Amino acid sequence: MSEKSKYPIDGKYLTQAEYLDYVHKHAETITDPIERQSYINTFNQLFNHDLATEKEVQKHEMRMENRKDIVQHLVLPIVGILGLIAMVWLAIKNPSPTVFQSGIYWVALCLLAGILVGLMTGFVRFKQSQLGIQAGGGMAFALIMYFFLPAIMSSKSIDSTNKMNIYVAKSDTSQIEKIDVDFDQNSGITVCDFAQKNIDKYYGSQDTFTCYRRSDGMIYSKEECRSVREYEMLMISNRLMIFYNNKRDAYTHFLTLVK
Repeated sequence: MSEKSKYPIDGKYLTQAEYLDYVHKHAETITDPIERQSYINTFNQLFNHDLATEKEVQKHEMRMENRKDIVQHLVLPIVGILGLIAMVWLAIKNPSPTVFQSGIYWVALCLLAGILVGLMTGFVRFKQSQLGIQAGGGMAFALIMYFFLPAIMSSKSIDSTNKMNIYVAKSDTSQIEKIDVDFDQNSGITVCDFAQKNIDKYYGSQDTFTCYRRSDGMIYSKEECRSVREYEMLMISNRLMIFYNNKRDAYTHFLTLVK
């Protein structure tokens, strides 16, 4: 219920807060300090409180309101936008998260979405009867996202470790061998370095190889593992290249030996 205007002054009625503000401003125009204090004391007695204290309370409430506005209209939007940018960056840098990482990402995304939705007009309500949870606004949206986890985020669809099939032509133009190794798409290592290191571990040698993608013969150079879309590689020792016109011919030949 709003405060009634019942204090007449200058032909209009003011509320108590408006009247006290008027009195305070008028008191500041009185140059004689004794007369000013006497004027203030009159209204202190009338309303049974300290006018100066009332003014400080009003200033404090105004400061708190300004802080609230800054948080709501500046800090929260910045946090929400930067948070979403960070989530996109993580998705690019870590395309195959573990089940634990995916859970953390999803909770963070729910909270960020709740922050941004809470700043929009309108109202959302959410109720979870079994757990006795009720919420409104941005928190409701965050809970809706949390409880309705999309299928793409399920543990069955998340696997940070894959198998890479590496076909190795090492010392014989008529023979090729296959090795299977665990492959972490989030490692950040280049495809060639990854395959080369595994060949070195398997054969115990330090030969250099040309690294092909089996499906189309694309030669990998600086591509990182996170950008790989195929898990079959053809590695041809550079010592064997002297038997072919070029690296494409070598790939075409050895591709016929891959089973």
